[in-house]
Parts: sequence; structure tokens; C-alpha cells
Amino acid sequence: MAAPRTLRRRHRDPRPLVRRHPPAQQALDDFAPTGDVLELAAGTGWWTERLTNRARHVTAVDANTETLDLNRARDHHGDITFVQADIFTWTPPPAAYDVVFFSYWLSHVPAEHLDAFWHHVATALRPTGRVFLLDSYREARLDQDRQQRILSDGRAFHIVKRYWQPDELSALPGWHLTPTITTHRQVIYAHGAPAR
Repeated sequence: MAAPRTLRRRHRDPRPLVRRHPPAQQALDDFAPTGDVLELAAGTGWWTERLTNRARHVTAVDANTETLDLNRARDHHGDITFVQADIFTWTPPPAAYDVVFFSYWLSHVPAEHLDAFWHHVATALRPTGRVFLLDSYREARLDQDRQQRILSDGRAFHIVKRYWQPDELSALPGWHLTPTITTHRQVIYAHGAPAR
């Protein structure tokens, strides 16, 4: 299991990254996340805010109470339900969502949790439901999909950090995903639906 991460590292403001890679944000706009949206690992709410621009309702889930409090404090303009829960143990209601969205999360899911995670995503979607994800990208995976993170107090942790490759996402069992790498090759995003 991944080690705890600080707010500074885990929930840093993604605006500089998105400014450098506007295609990821444009791709989400083109995807048009409408209806009832489930956002996993919602963090401080930068993407939550964008989801509420189109969604009828957003359910924002995160394990960290502090980051959900920061998310709640944002000036959101839509209808949002906040859920504090461990994504690995929380079970979303079945067939309740038109869209499941997660950003910078899949790379931290340990291999032993992947099947259950994707099962929960598929179960949460309505029959015509879709998924959109984005994450950091690099051309090579790390040794054992682990990365060292050093906290501001000097403590060091090894965390799960799997740099997903386009062929891995497009070949994900039970899913039809279309992955794209941004032109600066630092962000990967994908959209699609369960194989039906």
C-alpha cells in the first residue's frame, strides 16, 4: 500500500501543470462530463470545480478529510456531495453515475488493487456510462513501480507510482479506453467505457 503523502505533494495545485498542457483540460471539456459524476480522489477540488461546470451532480470522494475541507471551501457553482472514504474499501452505489472521473490517481493504485478498483468503477456506471482519467506520464515505468518521496520534514517514503503507457490502457481487460499523450509528453489522459 502506498505510504501517506503530505498535502504539499499529494494535493498540490495542478494549475501550473494544466497551463503547460492545456490539451488535457480541453479533452475533458470535449468529453463533456454531464449528468451524475463520481470523482474519485477528488483532492482539493481543482478538477471538481471544472466538473460542476457541466455535471448535474458531482459526488467527490477522497480519503483525506483536510483536502475535502479545502474542496468544500471552494466557490463551487454546482450540486456536490462530499464523501470521506478510502477508495479501496468504499463501494459506490451501483449504476448511479453517468461518468466516473479521476486525475493523478491511477498511478498510485497498487497492482493488487487494480482489478477491484476497475470493477468498482464499472459497477458505479450506468449502462451508457463513461470514464475519463488523466495522470502524469513518462516513457518508461519505474523499477517495481515505486518512487521515493521526501517530505518537508525530511522523512522519506516509497510510494506506488506506475507510469501507465498508452498500450497498457488500451489493452485493459474489460474496458475500451482511448489514451492520448499530451504534446509535451508529461500527461496521459484516456476516455472510454466498459466493454459491453
